[in-house]
Amino acid sequence: MRRYIRHQGFFALLIAALVLLFALLWAPADNLPVRGGNDKLHHGLYFMGLCVLMKLSLRLKDQWLVGLLFSIAVLSELSQYSLPYRSASWGDLLADSLGIALGYGMIFSVYFIKRRKLCGS
Repeated sequence: MRRYIRHQGFFALLIAALVLLFALLWAPADNLPVRGGNDKLHHGLYFMGLCVLMKLSLRLKDQWLVGLLFSIAVLSELSQYSLPYRSASWGDLLADSLGIALGYGMIFSVYFIKRRKLCGS
């Protein structure tokens, strides 16, 4: 397991973020700290953050990382579907997927900017 962990501090943050994610997913909607029409924005931003945390904390190939993130998104919606006081949504899954894509966009933008500076271009 240790060979897959790149940075222990970021890994601890990742675990805390995943625990928080599932605590929020399984809580009744009335008990959530955020209400209103920004639900999709929250989904996207949360998964964008998870994407960055996973990339910083784990040594996995990108396709495995994306697959893992997408699996978490699917499982989160399936778990909400099974709860009588929550509901699953294709829109939430799409927002999660867009968050993953935006997270990777950020990661690769930083990578290419750093690479360009190192090469002196």
